[in-house]
Amino acid sequence: MNINQKRGGIIVHRLGMNGQVLQQRLADIQRAIVDDKNQMIAANPNWDAKKDVRITSLNNLAVIVARTRLGIVFLSELLDDNWWEAHLSEPLPEDDKISHTVSFEQIIKYNFGMSFFTGIEAGFRALLRALDPNACRSATAAFKSIYDCLLGSNQLAFSATDKQGATELLDFIRLIRNLIHNSGIYFSEDSCDKEQTYKGTKYKFCHGKPVDFATWDLLLTLARDIHQLLVRVIKHQKIVAVAEITDPFSAHNW
Repeated sequence: MNINQKRGGIIVHRLGMNGQVLQQRLADIQRAIVDDKNQMIAANPNWDAKKDVRITSLNNLAVIVARTRLGIVFLSELLDDNWWEAHLSEPLPEDDKISHTVSFEQIIKYNFGMSFFTGIEAGFRALLRALDPNACRSATAAFKSIYDCLLGSNQLAFSATDKQGATELLDFIRLIRNLIHNSGIYFSEDSCDKEQTYKGTKYKFCHGKPVDFATWDLLLTLARDIHQLLVRVIKHQKIVAVAEITDPFSAHNW
């Protein structure tokens, strides 16, 4: 390989770490998810591992991480000048190579965050629908209504402390998802700034402005917390007691 130092430096700065460190952290997250999925299958042999949302939701998170790891491998190829020479019929200016490489890194990052956030939302909706088909308009209401209901006293009855921690996480990822929808700029429906606490740190989202804290490091931390929250919900006795919770998307899985 003939790594372009300028291009490589830009990507390391954007990642906040080198590619090997990012790959290892992603691998650790993937391994933890797969371990939990396998433990869940072993403990509940009556669940259909290919169709039950309690298994497929974890499997989907593992697939997202695996896909992201593959994306980082492809990203490393774009740092190699030999790769560009081998795949282009004519030379491309370095500024264009930088632009394409940065754009690809951004796509990987946004897809990782959005897919993880969507994963827990889809899982929570299916779980709430299984517990109470009439709750939150058959679990079609706004996501905040879904997790407030699912974790609340009428359903899983999380303790006040556990519910606060879960709500802070889920409120925060809804704001981060807003950034992804708007290419890194926060826009609120009421045109007002928002402030959200997560793990004891306050984050400010200013309407119409980009943020500088939506880093890979933060997304990895959110992914780990999302995984752990999902497992805690799936292991809840009321969820385990349901005989079958079919993943509505399982019929479309390969």
